[in-house]
Amino acid sequence: MLAAQLDCPSENMPLLASPSPQSSTETDVDAVPGIPDGVELPRFPQQLVDVFRRGQTSFWGKVKMVILFFILFPIRLVFIILYGLVYCAAACILGPCLPPKTKPLPPGLRAFVKFVGMVLGRSILYIYGFLWVKTKGKPDKNVKVLVANHTSMMDCLYLLFVWSPAFVIADFISRAPVVKWFTRFQQCVVVNRGKGNNSDALKERVTNPEWPPVMIFPEGTTNNGTHLAYFHTGAFVNGCPIQPVVISYPYWSFDPSWSTMHGAFNMLGLLCQVFNQMEIAYLPVYHPSEAERLDPRLYARNVRAVIAAYGGRPITDLAYKDKCKYEELAEAYEKAGKSIPQRTPQRRVAYPTVPADAYNVHMTRFQSGADRAYLDTDQAAIMATPIPSVTPPTSPSSLQSPMGPLGSSALLGPSPVQPIPLHLDS
Repeated sequence: MLAAQLDCPSENMPLLASPSPQSSTETDVDAVPGIPDGVELPRFPQQLVDVFRRGQTSFWGKVKMVILFFILFPIRLVFIILYGLVYCAAACILGPCLPPKTKPLPPGLRAFVKFVGMVLGRSILYIYGFLWVKTKGKPDKNVKVLVANHTSMMDCLYLLFVWSPAFVIADFISRAPVVKWFTRFQQCVVVNRGKGNNSDALKERVTNPEWPPVMIFPEGTTNNGTHLAYFHTGAFVNGCPIQPVVISYPYWSFDPSWSTMHGAFNMLGLLCQVFNQMEIAYLPVYHPSEAERLDPRLYARNVRAVIAAYGGRPITDLAYKDKCKYEELAEAYEKAGKSIPQRTPQRRVAYPTVPADAYNVHMTRFQSGADRAYLDTDQAAIMATPIPSVTPPTSPSSLQSPMGPLGSSALLGPSPVQPIPLHLDS
């Protein structure tokens, strides 16, 4: 499920060191579909390839998928259809009992929907071959907003199993068959990508305990999982504490990332694997400073840097429109019989974590291997350590990130990605 993200720019809200999403300027994509015969194709920007191109399946990997298509796929498909029919039957029975979309579910009905979501999410993951999921950290059930990187449709299934949250999804997805019932049951926040200010829909959700927690993918789209794309500000406009979640998919032959692959083929590929792997890390709850509460863009950049530091992933400001450019260029190259450039060999980026405030003290403990001590300690008591407040200056242009510059210096390109110091004292 693609979670369309909220971005709510305001005339009174200056954008700080990080610019708005940067599109690749190497090519005029609007002219790509109509390239006349004999005209040379525009150069394929390497940035788009590195962020959006999926890993290629080897020859023997394809052979294995063909064999398993006749062995495993029919069995798994039958189970998926059965689960879909059961869910549709439950939707028809419980549909008339649902309150209006603007009202939370009654406690009893909410508990039942949560139970069904947990069973459904984990069962379908089993069917798709995710027999075990490696986890680190603990989910905080008291947090109202969760953010995670977005790589695959499987992200939603596991988060449904753990939290049964209300996802933020695009309106065109919410109208799809079965998904529209899922949207009603989970009380998802439906937004219209790129139209107006959608942040009002979140304000009541994060203040009213009767609503389920909200799960947001700030990137607003999927990529190949090797980078962190531009974070939109919808999850951060309310200035409430957030628990970051890092999701990754180690693989050998078939790349589980959705990215630019058609959803049906992605599901087919996953069903034709003996098993798939998923790793989840629940990072400590991020409590924003005063400066971050006043500036959602600063808050979004800092949370993105925390996720990047844990996962060792480069940061880029490419966004959904850049993914559309990749797809248009890929289609043009395919029609012309040319191959898409290969991805740059991936390297893990080392981000130094400086324990300059309360959050990074906990992150240092979390990453240092002292997980048992961290997990056995009451998280509320841990986070009770006050985070140094930052007094906002009178001039908005002089407001600096407590994490250092996270803007264009972290963009992909010929120059190496610079390490980003986390929460350095400014």
